[in-house]
Parts: sequence; structure tokens; C-alpha cells
Amino acid sequence: MQATVNESAAAQNSASKIFGNSGKPTGVLMTDNVLSQDQRLALQSRFAEMQSGSDSRLYVLEAAMKYQQLSISPEDQQLLETRRFSVEEICRWFDVPPILVHHANVTTWGTGIEQIVDGFHKLTIRPMLVSIEQSVRKRVMTSKQRATMSAEISFDALLRGNAKDRAELYSKNVQNGIMTRNECRQLENLPPIDNADQLTAQTNLAPLDMLGKITNGGGNAATQNPIAN
Repeated sequence: MQATVNESAAAQNSASKIFGNSGKPTGVLMTDNVLSQDQRLALQSRFAEMQSGSDSRLYVLEAAMKYQQLSISPEDQQLLETRRFSVEEICRWFDVPPILVHHANVTTWGTGIEQIVDGFHKLTIRPMLVSIEQSVRKRVMTSKQRATMSAEISFDALLRGNAKDRAELYSKNVQNGIMTRNECRQLENLPPIDNADQLTAQTNLAPLDMLGKITNGGGNAATQNPIAN
């Protein structure tokens, strides 16, 4: 992991140097002439002025001098790809999807993100939460408390669906006697209302072995349905 962090820091420093120097590459001046010491010092000073800062003026090379680039371009270094890979590698060490640190592929959108977050909860966060819950039960709660109480960390806020999905879930829970209407309102931060604390269920459901035997009149279906005779 340390090597990954060092590579990421080196790539960041390299990018800072490149952009801090206006993207100017380093290089050498080549000439066929033999220069005196004073000429070399003058050229070095002039060339250093060209290579540093954000000066964008046009410079002229004299006496058939040629410029040869020595540094590798960011494209050849694959600097951008290296920085992207560093983020993904660090996320891999901590089992965190890159989308959660705002490092997203352009194709990752919509329900894909929801599935990624769900997988993050099941494979990374939930096992950690279970360990914490068990530790609280073992080390914090007394034996008397453990008999009547439990410790559970709610993850509902992160897994909260959109308005349509929540409405469908609440509707099914209310219709099947799983939740009351006020319990659903509480999850939506709405105040309770009167006569909404009873569990309700659909009345048109019947056991499979009773199909054809239960009718609206309460009698035998064979005696009330002409088709059955």
C-alpha cells in the first residue's frame, strides 16, 4: 500500500511541476560551433529564463542552434492514467467503490450507482457493522440487558431509495400488515395522524386449500355458483 501512495504522490508532484512551469518541457540547445565560457553562461541564463515562469513570448535561436527536448511529455508518461489508477488502487485497498470518492466512469450513472452502493453495503460495510454490533453486545451490555435488548446499527439512510421505490415499498408493507401508516409516515419525517396505528391487510387473500370454498355470502361455493354444479 505504501508503494501505491508513493506513486500517487510522485504523479501529483510531477503534474504540479509541469503545470507550474506552464507545461514547458526541459531540454538542451545544440550547436556545431564551439562557444566560449561567457557565451555558455549567457545562453544558460537566457535558456533558463525561457524554461521558467509563465512567459509566453517568442524566442529566437541564433547561430544554427537547435532545441532538443529531454523530458517526457505527460502523454508519454501516461500521467493522467497513472493518477486515475492510483485513486482506484487506494480505493481497492479500503474496499471502497471509486464512485463514493467522486471518481466515476462516464458510463456509471443511474441504477448502476445504486447497485454499487448496495454491493458496498453488503460486502464491505455490513460485515464491519455486524462485528461492531457483536462487540457492543458482548463488551458494553450486561447479561440482564442482553436478555431484553439488542444493538443494531441502521444503514437505512445510505440505502434509502427514490420516492417511487419508497412509495411502492410502503404500499406493500401497509397492505400486507407489516407496517402501520404512521410507521411509514415516521420514516418520511411526517407527523402521525389519528386512526393510523392499526395493522391492516387485504381481505381478498385466502389460503390455497380454501380456494373455491370461500364466497362473499359465507356459504359453500358449489351451492352458490351455478357453474360449479
